[in-house]
Amino acid sequence: MSEIDTARLDDWMDNAGLEGKGEPLEARFLSGGPQNVIYEIRRGEHTCVLRMPPDGDPPDRDKGILREWRIIEALDGTEVPHTAAVGVCADPEVLGRPFFLMGFVDGWSPMDTHGRWPEPFDSD
Repeated sequence: MSEIDTARLDDWMDNAGLEGKGEPLEARFLSGGPQNVIYEIRRGEHTCVLRMPPDGDPPDRDKGILREWRIIEALDGTEVPHTAAVGVCADPEVLGRPFFLMGFVDGWSPMDTHGRWPEPFDSD
């Protein structure tokens, strides 16, 4: 698991005009793998998810994360179910890699269940 610099993220979020300015920022690692590392980000009552390529991934992975952002952003205002587009940072100087913030959806991840899915998914 890679750590993120919460002070730098907080400054970037403030400069981007994102919600929660002045509230303490908390970051909780959710999952990570060969594609992305994912954190839950909280500032006061505002929660979102940060996605970025893991440390050590080839630089072309940065293009993939920015492509994912463009898809999520393009879905805003449509009837297609999707998470909210919160913000994107293409500058690797902020956290070491480009990243984006998207809405938080409470649920479970099949990657974190060690092969056992909850009902009804394990039998349906």
